[in-house]
Amino acid sequence: MKQYKKFVRLSIFAASTFFITNLLFVACSSSPAEANSRDTTNLALELSEELKSPAEYDQFLWIYSAFIYELTSSDSVMQLNKYISKEHRLTIIYAEGALPEVKRTESFKDLFAMNFVVLKDTNLRSETPKQESLPERNCDQPTGWNKTGCYTQEINPIKDTDLWTVAGLREEEIKSIRTSATTITRTVIHTRGVTFYFSLIQGTWYLTFIDLRPNCAA
Repeated sequence: MKQYKKFVRLSIFAASTFFITNLLFVACSSSPAEANSRDTTNLALELSEELKSPAEYDQFLWIYSAFIYELTSSDSVMQLNKYISKEHRLTIIYAEGALPEVKRTESFKDLFAMNFVVLKDTNLRSETPKQESLPERNCDQPTGWNKTGCYTQEINPIKDTDLWTVAGLREEEIKSIRTSATTITRTVIHTRGVTFYFSLIQGTWYLTFIDLRPNCAA
């Protein structure tokens, strides 16, 4: 009986030793590169879950604030041109008379050359765009709007406009502008005198249209 108990104890000890040895072997057989790879993958998954989509309001505000600060404080064309899509360019809407005019450019140099004072108004920085319904035109008001300030919405109010035809553009140019207009993701109206149209293209925000017409002429 004593020998039997001794045999059982030895068997349990041997089995435990075998299990622990194999466990250590498996754990040690993973290379540091594999371990790092697993850690990196897990970290990437955690970050992707925590990071917010570029389309979300607070993510857009971060880009908009940087853009407005650079626009109103610098004449550095190279610094600002990163906000212009090479494919869709920047369409400038303005008026020197009764009819709207349209100009397309690949550089802020052309926009600055038009000398719109509002683009250098540092007061544009002081108001964060409120995410609510955009102001409506009201020419009985001093600003030409039914409310004042800066507002933004995920809306594309010029996708189906006939503005391009009224501006007397060539059919080929109208077609190109209409294509660019379909990319507009978010509109920002600042009642100081400028409307920005931003497009989110492959995760990057671009200024694709800007309207600088006096409101009641628009």
